Amino acid sequence: MMLHTALVLRKAFQSLESQDQKYTFAPSTEEWDSAEVLCKLLEEFNNATKLISGSQYPTSNLYFHQMWKIKMLLEKETTEADSTIKDVLTGMKKKFTKYWRKSYISLCVPVVFDPRYKLKFIEFLFSDSYPKTAKQKLDTIEGLVRGLYASYSSQVIDMNVGPSQVDGVDLPAATNDPWTAWDQQLSIDLQAQVSTELDRYLDENPIPRSKEFDVLQWWKGNSSKYPILARIARDVLAIPASSVASEAAFSTGKRIISDDRSSLAPETVEALICLQDWYRAGAKGGIREKSR
Repeated sequence: MMLHTALVLRKAFQSLESQDQKYTFAPSTEEWDSAEVLCKLLEEFNNATKLISGSQYPTSNLYFHQMWKIKMLLEKETTEADSTIKDVLTGMKKKFTKYWRKSYISLCVPVVFDPRYKLKFIEFLFSDSYPKTAKQKLDTIEGLVRGLYASYSSQVIDMNVGPSQVDGVDLPAATNDPWTAWDQQLSIDLQAQVSTELDRYLDENPIPRSKEFDVLQWWKGNSSKYPILARIARDVLAIPASSVASEAAFSTGKRIISDDRSSLAPETVEALICLQDWYRAGAKGGIREKSR
């Protein structure tokens, strides 16, 4: 936000430089250009931070989109940036890639349960960004989704389905009829031909995107059509992106308010923060004595 404000007032800095000869702190053209690139990147980080640090409104299908925007922007700016800022961007990209490799699967799974995107959206992005490993990554994500479906399906079957019924197919009970085995074989063949909820859901085209779309409301309205998937979506979409406050995630300092100090009075907390700042400043320039 500071960089954004400075860029808006760029002409004011230039005007001050031309009117006041003693003003020697005006940024150069190269520094302004670097500030524009950094501002563009930090704006995406800011948007992601606001979304991810929320605790009540964001559903987990939104996280992937924010991280993908940052990924694409870092790759673009690292390629196009000049030497002045390229080292900074390269370091940012390297660190981002490290965490992306560890978390992209958990970010992709909730997207599958967004009816506007599903698995086709991930395939669309990965086929362009990872031409050699896209299929392997997609197979891993799809395998995890199918594993979830199998786990939830077994729970539903154990609770609701008797021994003579599986996935809605009635299995004939054992009798003295010599052709009972044939009836059972027909039932098994029929069961094999019936597509699962997950297959039907993935085969259907994604619905058109809209800003007012409520993914939880959609699954609530389609719970009768996809009862098992609705259970999975309810649980998966409620997973928070992080339990770390945004201030702690981006701060280089240590926690000032710990669990043991959370009951301190506001005045005491303010005094501790000021004292800590004075000590840090004093260590750098001898300001400690002036503070006293």
